[in-house]
Amino acid sequence: MTESDDCTHYEIHPSLQFGIAASTMPYANYNQAARITFGSSMANQAISHDPKMYKMIRDDVCSLWYGHREISYTYMSKRLTGDKIRTGCSVFIAMLPNGYNMDDALVIKRQSLERGLFTSTKKRYQRVENHKASHIGVRLNFEEPNMKDVRSKNGIVRAYLDDYRYSSDGVINEGMLLGERQEIATRLHRDIEDYKRTRDDVRNIFRKQMRIKRVIRSNDDISNFYNVVAESTRVPIIGDKFASRLGQKGVCGMIFDRTELPYTEDGMVPDIVMNPHSIPSRMTVGHLIEMFIGRAAAENFKGEFESGRFEATAFVKYNYKLLIDFVKGTASKYGEKMYNPRTGDLMEGEVFTGICHYYALKHQVDDKIFYRTLGPVKFTTKHPTEGKSEQGGLKMGIMEIDGLIAHGSVETILDKTRKETDDILTYACDTCGSILNTKGAACIACSFECACDQKGCDTCMQQTEVKTTNSFAMTVQFMKSAGVNTTVVLPSR
Repeated sequence: MTESDDCTHYEIHPSLQFGIAASTMPYANYNQAARITFGSSMANQAISHDPKMYKMIRDDVCSLWYGHREISYTYMSKRLTGDKIRTGCSVFIAMLPNGYNMDDALVIKRQSLERGLFTSTKKRYQRVENHKASHIGVRLNFEEPNMKDVRSKNGIVRAYLDDYRYSSDGVINEGMLLGERQEIATRLHRDIEDYKRTRDDVRNIFRKQMRIKRVIRSNDDISNFYNVVAESTRVPIIGDKFASRLGQKGVCGMIFDRTELPYTEDGMVPDIVMNPHSIPSRMTVGHLIEMFIGRAAAENFKGEFESGRFEATAFVKYNYKLLIDFVKGTASKYGEKMYNPRTGDLMEGEVFTGICHYYALKHQVDDKIFYRTLGPVKFTTKHPTEGKSEQGGLKMGIMEIDGLIAHGSVETILDKTRKETDDILTYACDTCGSILNTKGAACIACSFECACDQKGCDTCMQQTEVKTTNSFAMTVQFMKSAGVNTTVVLPSR
């Protein structure tokens, strides 16, 4: 800067107005501002391929098996990762409507997944530790789950049963396959006085089968605990979430065999079939440009490429004329003729194809799927427990009930709100309709006016069975404690 300059500050480069995550997005200046924000969030949620960090992180983490180096890179992405961290895969995409890729869903080729596309490894930690003794005379130790205590004249003799899955201290061995709800470790509560033993199993909190990778034991003898590291392989399934670097996110709507997907004149079958209707509403023009550049790179175009790659930093002037002239020579109107896989006939029109870098996001069905048949209930209300970790039930709110009413499914409502939750059988007084506490109990309201002087007789003890819910019965009890009596209208009355 000299004294003759009219300005006081220089902007180094326009792309520096973005943050770090947004600076890694190619062709960001061609995108809607909101999509740049979404793309930054997607980058934070992407599954990356970094073996060193995967071993170092002591937390639940997912690592991609095979990562690709992106074709369109930015100055910031190249400097940040040094081209060593792979955050996604470059896939061959065809923009074609399909019944299973409505809106922003994706149709993925099965053979690509079988070859390792977007396959990852999920590592999870579970801490197992001893609880403190609740009272004197009780000792809690890790012991072998199949250990038995045999009483004899000389005292107690321990008899061990052979189980190769567990070590001598009751914790599962490394390399073992851990099934759903299977015991990771077994704690035994031993009463010293009468030699009673009760098992307190620490079960697998994950709903999927996993393999034990490592078992780390504490060095402290006082606070005895273990860290169990389990791993499982994740192959993409229907419902898993994916996104491009331009904020074009969507879930897998269907997985098709290559014989069920359209193919080009050269026999190329796309890895992903996305719906073209997802582009105009989101205005992700950068997504189309990346596909365009990726296609040119696949054709070994050398004009603007550095080792088969193209710098796509925002606000950089690109030599698009060379690319357009090149693509014009390979296909008319930048589209490609494709054939119907079922009939073998040439499809009408042309399909826009290209190569784009896609993220596999950490939002996977295996982590979110939740189901229950039988399970624990609350002691007070008899309702199913809440939460996935507690094996709880799925909540059925007023909106779900309104939907069933609209369809006329009254019996389904009774099943879900009564028979499958806290349906109980209680009793009501035939004379006044008051809810009784127990079967055979005299009605308090009627016994005050009865000649038996509250001792109970045939007159004040006439009862009728009433089917209701435990929640209603508890509400009646609470109202009675407040001095409010509740009555029901019986058919006999």
